[in-house]
Amino acid sequence: MGAIHQYRNGQNNRSLLDGIIPYLSFPDTVTYVPTSSDCSLLVHAFDQSRQPWTAEQKSAVTGFATWRVCSDLAGYGFAVSARNCDPAIPKGDTYDPVDRPKGARCDIYDNEINVFGRDPQTGFAARPLDNVGVQYGFTAFNSGTIDAEQFVELNELVGGLDPDGNIVSHRTEANAEVIQRAYRNGRVLSGGGGLPETPIIDWRWYSDDQGDNHDSLQSFITRARLVATNGSAANQVILIDPPASTYMMVGVRKMIDTNVETSVFARRQLDLVEQMDHWLSNVSSDHAAGTPAEKVARDKPADLADACWAVNGRRIAGTAAYDAGECKHIYPQYAHPRIVAGTSLASDILKCDLKPLSYVDYARRLTGEQMRRLGAVFPSGVCDYSRPGLGQQIVQTTWQQYGLQLPSVTGGR
Repeated sequence: MGAIHQYRNGQNNRSLLDGIIPYLSFPDTVTYVPTSSDCSLLVHAFDQSRQPWTAEQKSAVTGFATWRVCSDLAGYGFAVSARNCDPAIPKGDTYDPVDRPKGARCDIYDNEINVFGRDPQTGFAARPLDNVGVQYGFTAFNSGTIDAEQFVELNELVGGLDPDGNIVSHRTEANAEVIQRAYRNGRVLSGGGGLPETPIIDWRWYSDDQGDNHDSLQSFITRARLVATNGSAANQVILIDPPASTYMMVGVRKMIDTNVETSVFARRQLDLVEQMDHWLSNVSSDHAAGTPAEKVARDKPADLADACWAVNGRRIAGTAAYDAGECKHIYPQYAHPRIVAGTSLASDILKCDLKPLSYVDYARRLTGEQMRRLGAVFPSGVCDYSRPGLGQQIVQTTWQQYGLQLPSVTGGR
Protein backbone atom coordinates (compact mmCIF):
# COMPACT_ATOMS: atom_id res chain seq x y z
CA MET A 1 0.00 0.00 0.00
CA GLY A 2 2.91 2.36 0.55
CA ALA A 3 3.58 2.61 -3.18
CA ILE A 4 -0.08 3.37 -3.88
CA HIS A 5 -0.04 6.18 -1.33
CA GLN A 6 3.11 7.62 -2.89
CA TYR A 7 1.66 7.63 -6.38
CA ARG A 8 -1.71 9.01 -5.33
CA ASN A 9 -0.11 11.69 -3.15
CA GLY A 10 2.04 12.72 -6.08
CA GLN A 11 -1.10 13.12 -8.16
CA ASN A 12 -3.57 14.46 -5.60
CA ASN A 13 -1.43 16.31 -3.04
CA ARG A 14 1.46 17.87 -4.92
CA SER A 15 4.27 19.26 -2.69
CA LEU A 16 3.49 16.78 0.07
CA LEU A 17 6.29 14.63 -1.40
CA ASP A 18 9.07 16.20 -3.47
CA GLY A 19 9.89 12.89 -5.15
CA ILE A 20 8.76 9.30 -4.73
CA ILE A 21 10.45 5.88 -4.74
CA PRO A 22 7.55 3.40 -4.92
CA TYR A 23 8.64 -0.20 -4.27
CA LEU A 24 6.70 -3.18 -5.68
CA SER A 25 4.20 -0.62 -6.91
CA PHE A 26 0.57 -0.73 -7.89
CA PRO A 27 -0.98 2.41 -9.42
CA ASP A 28 -4.05 2.48 -7.18
CA THR A 29 -6.51 0.28 -5.32
CA VAL A 30 -9.68 1.05 -7.27
CA THR A 31 -8.41 -0.30 -10.58
CA TYR A 32 -6.63 -3.25 -8.95
CA VAL A 33 -9.54 -4.62 -6.91
CA PRO A 34 -11.29 -5.81 -10.11
CA THR A 35 -8.30 -8.09 -10.73
CA SER A 36 -8.77 -9.94 -7.46
CA SER A 37 -12.56 -10.03 -7.86
CA ASP A 38 -12.17 -11.28 -11.45
CA CYS A 39 -9.97 -14.06 -10.14
CA SER A 40 -12.65 -15.06 -7.64
CA LEU A 41 -15.19 -15.22 -10.46
CA LEU A 42 -12.85 -17.16 -12.75
CA VAL A 43 -12.01 -19.74 -10.08
CA HIS A 44 -15.75 -20.24 -9.57
CA ALA A 45 -16.36 -20.52 -13.33
CA PHE A 46 -13.57 -23.06 -13.86
CA ASP A 47 -14.87 -25.11 -10.94
CA GLN A 48 -18.36 -25.16 -12.48
CA SER A 49 -17.24 -25.77 -16.06
CA ARG A 50 -18.11 -28.90 -17.99
CA GLN A 51 -15.14 -28.28 -20.31
CA PRO A 52 -11.63 -29.61 -19.67
CA TRP A 53 -9.20 -26.82 -18.75
CA THR A 54 -5.44 -27.17 -18.58
CA ALA A 55 -3.36 -25.01 -16.24
CA GLU A 56 -1.87 -23.34 -19.32
CA GLN A 57 -5.32 -22.43 -20.62
CA LYS A 58 -6.37 -21.03 -17.26
CA SER A 59 -3.17 -18.97 -17.18
CA ALA A 60 -3.91 -17.66 -20.66
CA VAL A 61 -7.38 -16.49 -19.57
CA THR A 62 -6.04 -14.74 -16.46
CA GLY A 63 -3.01 -13.28 -18.20
CA PHE A 64 -0.64 -14.05 -15.33
CA ALA A 65 2.56 -16.04 -15.68
CA THR A 66 0.93 -18.93 -13.85
CA TRP A 67 -2.63 -19.83 -12.95
CA ARG A 68 -1.51 -20.03 -9.31
CA VAL A 69 -1.30 -16.22 -9.11
CA CYS A 70 -5.00 -15.84 -9.89
CA SER A 71 -6.11 -18.78 -7.77
CA ASP A 72 -4.20 -17.28 -4.83
CA LEU A 73 -5.65 -13.82 -5.53
CA ALA A 74 -9.14 -15.30 -5.38
CA GLY A 75 -8.46 -15.78 -1.68
CA TYR A 76 -8.12 -12.00 -1.42
CA GLY A 77 -11.80 -11.60 -2.26
CA PHE A 78 -12.05 -10.16 1.23
CA ALA A 79 -11.52 -6.75 -0.39
CA VAL A 80 -15.11 -6.81 -1.63
CA SER A 81 -16.59 -9.06 1.06
CA ALA A 82 -18.54 -7.24 3.74
CA ARG A 83 -18.08 -10.06 6.25
CA ASN A 84 -14.30 -10.46 6.29
CA CYS A 85 -13.56 -8.26 9.26
CA ASP A 86 -10.37 -8.19 11.29
CA PRO A 87 -10.56 -10.63 14.23
CA ALA A 88 -9.89 -7.69 16.55
CA ILE A 89 -13.44 -6.47 15.89
CA PRO A 90 -15.91 -8.34 18.13
CA LYS A 91 -18.04 -10.63 16.01
CA GLY A 92 -21.20 -9.23 17.60
CA ASP A 93 -20.34 -5.82 16.13
CA THR A 94 -19.82 -7.04 12.57
CA TYR A 95 -22.26 -7.33 9.69
CA ASP A 96 -24.38 -10.41 9.11
CA PRO A 97 -27.22 -10.16 6.59
CA VAL A 98 -29.64 -11.97 8.93
CA ASP A 99 -28.46 -11.56 12.50
CA ARG A 100 -26.67 -8.19 12.38
CA PRO A 101 -27.77 -6.25 9.27
CA LYS A 102 -26.63 -2.96 10.91
CA GLY A 103 -23.22 -4.32 11.92
CA ALA A 104 -19.87 -3.03 10.68
CA ARG A 105 -19.18 -3.91 7.05
CA CYS A 106 -15.52 -4.54 6.29
CA ASP A 107 -15.25 -4.35 2.50
CA ILE A 108 -13.03 -1.76 0.88
CA TYR A 109 -15.93 0.31 -0.45
CA ASP A 110 -17.71 0.75 2.88
CA ASN A 111 -14.31 1.77 4.24
CA GLU A 112 -14.35 4.66 1.73
CA ILE A 113 -18.04 5.48 1.88
CA ASN A 114 -17.24 9.19 2.39
CA VAL A 115 -15.75 9.16 -1.13
CA PHE A 116 -18.14 6.86 -2.98
CA GLY A 117 -21.42 7.66 -1.19
CA ARG A 118 -24.28 5.27 -0.45
CA ASP A 119 -26.29 3.11 -2.78
CA PRO A 120 -29.89 4.20 -2.06
CA GLN A 121 -31.20 0.71 -2.82
CA THR A 122 -29.07 -1.06 -0.20
CA GLY A 123 -27.85 1.68 2.13
CA PHE A 124 -24.37 0.25 1.76
CA ALA A 125 -21.45 1.89 0.01
CA ALA A 126 -21.74 2.45 -3.72
CA ARG A 127 -19.10 0.44 -5.59
CA PRO A 128 -17.04 1.45 -8.65
CA LEU A 129 -16.96 -2.25 -9.57
CA ASP A 130 -18.33 -3.40 -12.91
CA ASN A 131 -17.89 -6.28 -15.34
CA VAL A 132 -20.84 -5.72 -17.67
CA GLY A 133 -19.72 -6.43 -21.24
CA VAL A 134 -16.36 -7.92 -20.23
CA GLN A 135 -15.50 -10.88 -22.48
CA TYR A 136 -13.24 -12.98 -20.29
CA GLY A 137 -10.68 -14.93 -22.31
CA PHE A 138 -11.29 -12.85 -25.45
CA THR A 139 -7.70 -12.68 -26.72
CA ALA A 140 -7.01 -16.26 -25.55
CA PHE A 141 -9.88 -17.40 -27.79
CA ASN A 142 -8.79 -15.27 -30.74
CA SER A 143 -5.27 -16.68 -30.48
CA GLY A 144 -6.54 -20.27 -30.41
CA THR A 145 -5.34 -21.01 -26.88
CA ILE A 146 -8.89 -21.86 -25.81
CA ASP A 147 -11.68 -23.11 -28.05
CA ALA A 148 -15.07 -21.59 -28.80
CA GLU A 149 -17.04 -23.69 -26.34
CA GLN A 150 -14.63 -22.90 -23.52
CA PHE A 151 -14.90 -19.18 -24.31
CA VAL A 152 -18.69 -19.15 -24.47
CA GLU A 153 -19.27 -21.29 -21.39
CA LEU A 154 -16.70 -19.33 -19.38
CA ASN A 155 -18.60 -16.10 -19.96
CA GLU A 156 -21.89 -17.80 -19.16
CA LEU A 157 -20.54 -18.99 -15.81
CA VAL A 158 -18.50 -16.00 -14.61
CA GLY A 159 -21.34 -13.93 -13.16
CA GLY A 160 -20.65 -11.13 -10.74
CA LEU A 161 -20.65 -10.08 -7.07
CA ASP A 162 -23.58 -8.89 -4.99
CA PRO A 163 -23.25 -6.00 -2.48
CA ASP A 164 -22.00 -8.42 0.20
CA GLY A 165 -19.31 -9.84 -2.10
CA ASN A 166 -21.08 -13.13 -2.82
CA ILE A 167 -20.86 -14.63 -6.31
CA VAL A 168 -24.14 -14.38 -8.24
CA SER A 169 -25.16 -15.39 -11.75
CA HIS A 170 -25.55 -11.87 -13.16
CA ARG A 171 -22.77 -9.41 -13.92
CA THR A 172 -21.84 -6.62 -11.49
CA GLU A 173 -23.06 -3.21 -12.65
CA ALA A 174 -21.79 0.06 -11.23
CA ASN A 175 -23.70 3.31 -11.30
CA ALA A 176 -22.15 5.90 -13.62
CA GLU A 177 -22.12 8.54 -10.87
CA VAL A 178 -19.92 6.53 -8.52
CA ILE A 179 -17.58 5.77 -11.42
CA GLN A 180 -17.23 9.50 -12.03
CA ARG A 181 -16.46 10.06 -8.36
CA ALA A 182 -13.67 7.49 -8.43
CA TYR A 183 -11.98 9.38 -11.26
CA ARG A 184 -12.83 12.93 -10.19
CA ASN A 185 -11.67 12.44 -6.59
CA GLY A 186 -8.34 10.96 -7.60
CA ARG A 187 -8.99 7.43 -6.38
CA VAL A 188 -7.90 6.29 -9.83
CA LEU A 189 -4.32 7.16 -10.77
CA SER A 190 -4.84 8.93 -14.08
CA GLY A 191 -1.33 10.35 -14.29
CA GLY A 192 -2.60 13.92 -14.02
CA GLY A 193 -2.72 16.41 -11.16
CA GLY A 194 0.74 16.90 -9.69
CA LEU A 195 2.17 13.59 -10.88
CA PRO A 196 3.81 14.86 -14.12
CA GLU A 197 6.05 17.15 -12.08
CA THR A 198 6.95 14.51 -9.49
CA PRO A 199 10.28 12.66 -9.92
CA ILE A 200 9.58 8.90 -9.75
CA ILE A 201 11.98 6.00 -9.25
CA ASP A 202 9.80 2.89 -9.56
CA TRP A 203 11.78 -0.07 -8.22
CA ARG A 204 10.99 -3.73 -7.71
CA TRP A 205 12.41 -7.22 -7.46
CA TYR A 206 11.19 -9.41 -10.32
CA SER A 207 8.70 -11.99 -9.09
CA ASP A 208 6.24 -12.46 -11.95
CA ASP A 209 7.11 -16.10 -12.54
CA GLN A 210 7.14 -17.04 -8.85
CA GLY A 211 3.40 -16.92 -8.20
CA ASP A 212 3.56 -13.41 -6.74
CA ASN A 213 0.86 -10.87 -7.59
CA HIS A 214 3.37 -8.01 -7.12
CA ASP A 215 4.15 -8.27 -10.81
CA SER A 216 6.23 -5.87 -12.87
CA LEU A 217 3.23 -5.24 -15.13
CA GLN A 218 2.05 -2.70 -12.55
CA SER A 219 4.99 -0.36 -13.22
CA PHE A 220 4.19 -0.41 -16.92
CA ILE A 221 0.50 0.23 -16.29
CA THR A 222 1.49 3.44 -14.49
CA ARG A 223 3.84 4.38 -17.30
CA ALA A 224 1.09 3.86 -19.87
CA ARG A 225 -1.18 6.20 -17.90
CA LEU A 226 1.52 8.87 -17.65
CA VAL A 227 2.09 8.71 -21.40
CA ALA A 228 -1.62 8.73 -22.23
CA THR A 229 -2.26 11.76 -20.04
CA ASN A 230 0.91 13.80 -20.55
CA GLY A 231 2.42 12.49 -23.78
CA SER A 232 5.53 11.46 -21.85
CA ALA A 233 6.75 9.52 -18.83
CA ALA A 234 10.09 11.35 -18.66
CA ASN A 235 9.62 11.84 -14.92
CA GLN A 236 9.48 8.10 -14.21
CA VAL A 237 12.39 5.65 -14.08
CA ILE A 238 11.67 1.90 -13.89
CA LEU A 239 14.30 -0.30 -12.24
CA ILE A 240 13.97 -4.09 -12.05
CA ASP A 241 16.26 -6.23 -9.91
CA PRO A 242 16.64 -10.03 -9.99
CA PRO A 243 14.26 -12.12 -7.88
CA ALA A 244 14.60 -11.29 -4.21
CA SER A 245 15.64 -14.84 -3.29
CA THR A 246 18.56 -14.70 -5.71
CA TYR A 247 19.64 -11.20 -4.78
CA MET A 248 19.37 -11.83 -1.06
CA MET A 249 21.67 -14.84 -1.38
CA VAL A 250 24.18 -12.60 -3.11
CA GLY A 251 23.81 -10.19 -0.19
CA VAL A 252 24.32 -12.95 2.37
CA ARG A 253 27.51 -14.10 0.64
CA LYS A 254 28.74 -10.52 0.48
CA MET A 255 28.12 -10.04 4.18
CA ILE A 256 30.04 -13.23 5.00
CA ASP A 257 32.92 -12.43 2.67
CA THR A 258 33.38 -8.79 3.71
CA ASN A 259 31.85 -8.70 7.19
CA VAL A 260 29.69 -5.79 6.07
CA GLU A 261 26.73 -5.38 8.41
CA THR A 262 24.25 -4.38 5.75
CA SER A 263 22.18 -6.24 3.20
CA VAL A 264 22.02 -5.73 -0.53
CA PHE A 265 18.43 -4.64 0.02
CA ALA A 266 19.41 -1.87 2.45
CA ARG A 267 22.31 -0.76 0.24
CA ARG A 268 19.97 -0.58 -2.73
CA GLN A 269 17.53 1.57 -0.81
CA LEU A 270 20.27 3.96 0.21
CA ASP A 271 21.53 4.21 -3.38
CA LEU A 272 18.05 5.10 -4.61
CA VAL A 273 17.62 7.78 -1.95
CA GLU A 274 20.96 9.28 -2.96
CA GLN A 275 19.94 9.26 -6.63
CA MET A 276 16.63 10.92 -5.81
CA ASP A 277 18.45 13.54 -3.74
CA HIS A 278 20.70 14.26 -6.73
CA TRP A 279 17.65 14.59 -9.00
CA LEU A 280 15.83 16.93 -6.63
CA SER A 281 18.95 19.04 -6.11
CA ASN A 282 19.24 19.48 -9.88
CA VAL A 283 15.61 20.62 -10.08
CA SER A 284 16.06 23.01 -7.15
CA SER A 285 19.10 24.58 -8.83
CA ASP A 286 17.38 24.96 -12.20
CA HIS A 287 16.32 28.60 -12.53
CA ALA A 288 15.92 28.56 -16.30
CA ALA A 289 12.56 28.95 -18.00
CA GLY A 290 10.25 25.98 -18.09
CA THR A 291 7.35 24.34 -16.35
CA PRO A 292 7.93 22.21 -13.26
CA ALA A 293 7.30 19.09 -15.36
CA GLU A 294 9.85 20.21 -17.96
CA LYS A 295 12.46 20.84 -15.26
CA VAL A 296 11.88 17.42 -13.68
CA ALA A 297 12.39 15.77 -17.07
CA ARG A 298 15.52 17.65 -18.10
CA ASP A 299 17.18 17.60 -14.66
CA LYS A 300 17.14 13.85 -14.21
CA PRO A 301 20.73 12.68 -13.58
CA ALA A 302 22.37 11.25 -16.67
CA ASP A 303 23.18 7.97 -14.95
CA LEU A 304 19.59 7.51 -13.75
CA ALA A 305 17.66 5.70 -16.45
CA ASP A 306 15.45 2.68 -16.97
CA ALA A 307 17.43 -0.49 -16.31
CA CYS A 308 17.31 -4.06 -15.11
CA TRP A 309 20.00 -6.21 -13.53
CA ALA A 310 20.77 -9.78 -14.55
CA VAL A 311 21.33 -12.40 -11.86
CA ASN A 312 25.09 -12.04 -12.33
CA GLY A 313 24.83 -8.33 -11.51
CA ARG A 314 25.15 -7.03 -15.08
CA ARG A 315 23.27 -3.77 -15.54
CA ILE A 316 21.19 -3.54 -18.70
CA ALA A 317 20.20 0.04 -19.46
CA GLY A 318 17.69 1.29 -21.98
CA THR A 319 14.14 2.49 -22.20
CA ALA A 320 11.91 0.07 -20.36
CA ALA A 321 9.25 -1.34 -22.67
CA TYR A 322 6.39 -3.67 -21.93
CA ASP A 323 6.83 -5.63 -25.14
CA ALA A 324 10.43 -5.25 -26.31
CA GLY A 325 14.09 -5.14 -25.32
CA GLU A 326 16.64 -7.28 -23.52
CA CYS A 327 15.09 -6.64 -20.09
CA LYS A 328 11.77 -7.86 -21.45
CA HIS A 329 13.52 -11.04 -22.57
CA ILE A 330 15.08 -11.64 -19.16
CA TYR A 331 12.12 -10.47 -17.09
CA PRO A 332 8.94 -10.76 -19.20
CA GLN A 333 5.81 -8.94 -18.18
CA TYR A 334 2.46 -10.70 -18.39
CA ALA A 335 -1.12 -9.41 -18.08
CA HIS A 336 -4.31 -9.73 -16.03
CA PRO A 337 -7.89 -10.81 -16.85
CA ARG A 338 -9.11 -7.44 -18.16
CA ILE A 339 -6.13 -7.09 -20.52
CA VAL A 340 -6.89 -10.57 -21.86
CA ALA A 341 -10.49 -9.36 -22.23
CA GLY A 342 -9.22 -6.58 -24.49
CA THR A 343 -8.55 -3.49 -22.39
CA SER A 344 -5.37 -1.49 -22.93
CA LEU A 345 -2.15 -1.69 -20.93
CA ALA A 346 -3.23 1.42 -19.02
CA SER A 347 -6.04 -0.65 -17.48
CA ASP A 348 -7.85 2.47 -16.32
CA ILE A 349 -11.40 1.72 -17.47
CA LEU A 350 -13.71 0.91 -14.57
CA LYS A 351 -16.90 0.67 -16.63
CA CYS A 352 -16.60 0.17 -20.37
CA ASP A 353 -18.68 1.68 -23.12
CA LEU A 354 -20.58 -0.99 -25.02
CA LYS A 355 -20.95 -1.99 -28.67
CA PRO A 356 -23.13 -4.62 -30.36
CA LEU A 357 -21.95 -8.21 -30.38
CA SER A 358 -20.49 -8.97 -33.83
CA TYR A 359 -18.87 -11.88 -35.64
CA VAL A 360 -16.18 -9.53 -37.00
CA ASP A 361 -14.54 -9.20 -33.57
CA TYR A 362 -13.58 -12.85 -33.46
CA ALA A 363 -10.61 -14.36 -35.27
CA ARG A 364 -12.00 -17.86 -34.84
CA ARG A 365 -15.31 -19.43 -35.77
CA LEU A 366 -18.35 -19.27 -33.51
CA THR A 367 -21.53 -21.11 -34.47
CA GLY A 368 -24.88 -19.37 -34.66
CA GLU A 369 -25.92 -21.13 -31.47
CA GLN A 370 -22.78 -19.99 -29.67
CA MET A 371 -23.40 -16.40 -30.78
CA ARG A 372 -26.98 -16.68 -29.52
CA ARG A 373 -25.67 -17.80 -26.13
CA LEU A 374 -23.19 -14.91 -26.02
CA GLY A 375 -26.06 -12.58 -26.88
CA ALA A 376 -27.88 -13.85 -23.79
CA VAL A 377 -24.80 -13.11 -21.66
CA PHE A 378 -24.33 -9.66 -23.21
CA PRO A 379 -27.83 -8.33 -23.99
CA SER A 380 -26.61 -4.72 -23.95
CA GLY A 381 -23.43 -5.43 -25.92
CA VAL A 382 -19.75 -6.06 -25.21
CA CYS A 383 -16.94 -3.76 -24.14
CA ASP A 384 -15.65 -1.33 -26.72
CA TYR A 385 -12.16 -0.66 -25.45
CA SER A 386 -11.39 1.65 -28.39
CA ARG A 387 -13.46 4.27 -26.54
CA PRO A 388 -12.89 5.88 -23.12
CA GLY A 389 -14.66 4.30 -20.20
CA LEU A 390 -17.95 5.71 -18.96
CA GLY A 391 -17.28 8.61 -16.63
CA GLN A 392 -13.53 8.39 -17.23
CA GLN A 393 -11.62 11.63 -16.64
CA ILE A 394 -8.16 12.89 -15.75
CA VAL A 395 -7.46 14.43 -12.35
CA GLN A 396 -6.79 18.13 -12.89
CA THR A 397 -6.70 19.61 -9.38
CA THR A 398 -4.80 18.78 -6.21
CA TRP A 399 -5.51 19.03 -2.48
CA GLN A 400 -9.16 18.10 -2.76
CA GLN A 401 -11.23 17.86 0.41
CA TYR A 402 -13.73 15.15 1.26
CA GLY A 403 -16.78 15.79 3.40
CA LEU A 404 -17.91 13.44 6.11
CA GLN A 405 -20.87 12.44 3.98
CA LEU A 406 -21.73 12.58 0.32
CA PRO A 407 -25.27 12.35 -1.07
CA SER A 408 -26.48 8.94 -2.12
CA VAL A 409 -25.75 7.79 -5.63
CA THR A 410 -28.86 8.22 -7.73
CA GLY A 411 -30.05 7.34 -11.17
CA GLY A 412 -29.23 4.49 -13.50
CA ARG A 413 -26.32 3.81 -15.80
